[in-house]
Amino acid sequence: MFESRFEKRIVMKCNEDESKFPIELLNLWDLTELEIIGGNFTYFPEDISILTKLKKLSLISTKISVIPKEVFQLPNLTYLSLKNNRLNHLPELSERSSLKQLIFGRNYLNTKALETFFNDMPYLHYLDLGHNFVDEIPESLY
Repeated sequence: MFESRFEKRIVMKCNEDESKFPIELLNLWDLTELEIIGGNFTYFPEDISILTKLKKLSLISTKISVIPKEVFQLPNLTYLSLKNNRLNHLPELSERSSLKQLIFGRNYLNTKALETFFNDMPYLHYLDLGHNFVDEIPESLY
C-alpha cells in the first residue's frame, strides 16, 4: 500500500478462492487509487459511489461480468481499467462521466453492448477495446 499526504493508493492481489469484493475498502472514503488484481468476484458493490475521491480504478483479471453504473458516475474518476474480465454488457448511463481513459481489453464485449454506452463520455480520449468481439466502431464514439 502506498500513502502520501494527498493521495491514498491501495494495490491488492487476490487469490482464485477470493470470490467477494473486499467490502472493507468502502470504509476508506479518502481513497484516490484502487487496483485489484486477480480473484474470482461474482459481485461488485454499487456502494462504490461513496468513494467520491477515487481518481483511478483498476480491476484486472477479477472475472467480474457485471459492473454497476455507479462506477462510471464517480465524480473524480478519470481512469478505469477493467482488463481481462468477463464483461459482456455494460450499464446504461444516465449521467455524464468524467472518464478520460477507459480500458476494456480482453473481455466479451460486442458492438451491440457498446451502441449507446459512450454517449455521456465527452472527456474520453483513450479507449482500449482490444480482444473483444467488436466488429465495428459504435456511433456513440463519434
